Amino acid sequence: MSALAIIPDGALLIRDGRIEDVGPTRRIERLKTARNAIEVDATGSIVLPGFVDSGTRPAFAHAAGESFQVGISAFADAKKTVLEDNAASVLSGMVRHGTLATEVMTGYGGDTAGELRLMRLYASLQNRNASLITSLVLSSYVPSNFEGDAASWTASRLLPLLATAAHVRLLQSATAMIGEEGVKVSEARTFLTAARSANIHTKIQTTPECSDDTSALLALESQVTVVNGLEGLRPELRSALANSNVILALAPAVTYAQHRDRFAPARDLIDRGGAISLGTNFSREGNSDYNMLHTMSLACRFCGMSAAETLIAATLNAAHAVGCAEDRGSLEPGKFGDLVIFDCEDYSDLVRNSAVHQVSRVLRQGNTVYRRGRVEELQL
Repeated sequence: MSALAIIPDGALLIRDGRIEDVGPTRRIERLKTARNAIEVDATGSIVLPGFVDSGTRPAFAHAAGESFQVGISAFADAKKTVLEDNAASVLSGMVRHGTLATEVMTGYGGDTAGELRLMRLYASLQNRNASLITSLVLSSYVPSNFEGDAASWTASRLLPLLATAAHVRLLQSATAMIGEEGVKVSEARTFLTAARSANIHTKIQTTPECSDDTSALLALESQVTVVNGLEGLRPELRSALANSNVILALAPAVTYAQHRDRFAPARDLIDRGGAISLGTNFSREGNSDYNMLHTMSLACRFCGMSAAETLIAATLNAAHAVGCAEDRGSLEPGKFGDLVIFDCEDYSDLVRNSAVHQVSRVLRQGNTVYRRGRVEELQL
């Protein structure tokens, strides 16, 4: 959780969007393949992999000047251009703050057609800004015109949708929500089993009203990749999760935004050997802050994490948590050249001064997608 593998005066070589080599500048600049390379000067700066966010909902239903709308009905009635413009704006904001990959959540489309509409929307935004990993969320919602309960809705509509969407690559992940607005353990178990059969990522989302013990036990039993939440987890289950292959995903910005005073016990989980990831869980009605540096700062202040631990949690571990670690999360040969240049010389300044915009340049697959502009002087 704290092995950053820092290379002082380092350099990396990117070819065709992927990192070809990385190491000390003296060695990299002597490579034959680097002779005609375009140089990006990062002298006096810190270069990090792009942040990987999770649990976000960037598409929302109100246009500029309209009253704030929340809920499935608002989404179902929204125009495609409104949803697309809102999502694109949020994703662009994420890029400006250093996030180059994010897990986007469905589950509020209204019906199967609405879910497919949302998946296709995210697919259309795939190459605009950040890379998107789409996750279908299982909750307690059942359309008003559906004749049956939540269990029959899941079995007859969502499970076939999950398999179909995964097959055509509109879906890369599945999330079972437990607690308020969530489902019963038996329904979650069936859903997660179907997701594994479709060979996609699995995740449990715990709401504050749920027993963390319940979600932890299901995570261990179902062998999910990620479990989110866990503010009230008992010590014995903390050890069990910490010694499993489950990644413990935390979103302290949600706890902070909702004025709750019990944060996840990250320090204890790390000390027990657990792998922690961080995400903003951005949504208009929950936490409207998509700045990963702020999330990292909150993790240091309220969860007992060090600056180094938050960097690992927001990059490499976060990439594992959303299922894209083969291509992202660290700066090493073979991975995409997704990187952020920060205007500071000490990585601890990133979380210490998280309110200051320190991103000077963002590169996606070796191409600059954001560069901080200069302040124009006014001649009076």
